[in-house]
Amino acid sequence: MADKKIIAVLGSTGSQGGGLCRAILADAAGGFACRAITRDTGKDKAKALSAAGAQVVKADLDDVESLKQAFAGAHSRARRRKRRRRTSPRPPKRPASST
Repeated sequence: MADKKIIAVLGSTGSQGGGLCRAILADAAGGFACRAITRDTGKDKAKALSAAGAQVVKADLDDVESLKQAFAGAHSRARRRKRRRRTSPRPPKRPASST
């Protein structure tokens, strides 16, 4: 992993983060390594990522020091982006024009 650029992935045991980790690991010639960041390194999904070659580290979004350690030396980072919730109802559709 020392000769590859490290991509730190938050949410690595979820569907999006896990998919990204697996894609990084599947591209052996890609020049990137995966650092899977999770709250629970004992999860089956975290163990599977570790077995596949990812560096699995424990960190929590509420613990700044754990995040600093998890991101140390990383070339890039990735996280799942939550969808914004609509706070107002959708505007009504305009009636079709007859012209």
